[in-house]
Amino acid sequence: MSARTTTGRFTFADWQEEPIGAPDATPRLARSTVVNAFAGGIEAAATRAGYTITYTGEAIGSYTGLELLSGSVDGREAVLP
Repeated sequence: MSARTTTGRFTFADWQEEPIGAPDATPRLARSTVVNAFAGGIEAAATRAGYTITYTGEAIGSYTGLELLSGSVDGREAVLP
């Protein structure tokens, strides 16, 4: 089986964020519930995602999470966790 790639873009349709711990701590931790919209090789109107975020600066940090996507990938219907 050969590997495939596709391209596209996504935008945040909704972002709800809740701090974890002290708001002035460094690093600052938060969790978020996010709705994304994908267009291009991946088409999905409203995915659901949950992220855990570590902010190391005012608008700098990293995150990890999971996303549930119902839509299509390169024209093929898919449900991806």
